[in-house]
Amino acid sequence: MGPQTAELYFQRLFEHVLTKNPFPPVDVTPLVDKEGLDEMLSIAKLEKLTILLKRPNPDDLGSEHAKWMQKLEKMNAQKATTELTAVKGESLKPDAETKAFAHVAANNGKVTVVGRDSHGVKVEESTAAKPLVITEHVDANLETAMQVLQRTAY
Repeated sequence: MGPQTAELYFQRLFEHVLTKNPFPPVDVTPLVDKEGLDEMLSIAKLEKLTILLKRPNPDDLGSEHAKWMQKLEKMNAQKATTELTAVKGESLKPDAETKAFAHVAANNGKVTVVGRDSHGVKVEESTAAKPLVITEHVDANLETAMQVLQRTAY
């Protein structure tokens, strides 16, 4: 199952469960390949950085996730969008806080960049196109696909 199919499957599954039970909304976002995001943030000339953070699900642990969830909750915000545009002819230099925000948003929203590579060629990338892919083999004689999913997810 590919990342986009899995995202759609789980989003519909949660929507179905939520229509029958009074649970808070759940947003499904595929995990992003961390190296892919780091590459995006380090293109030669970063001209535009857009970070969309959807309120993380309550089960997202980690101090950075918790920090942003508390911030959004405190303001009664469902999502936050930050767009940085470089001064003409310059490159953005995201600071540590902005990079941390981007890493949280990569798994709870989306990060997009526009810029130019080292050859001056325009680059437009999004974390939506950089899902984390974990390949696991299933030996049907030893375990089911569901058991492999459970083993891999933990």
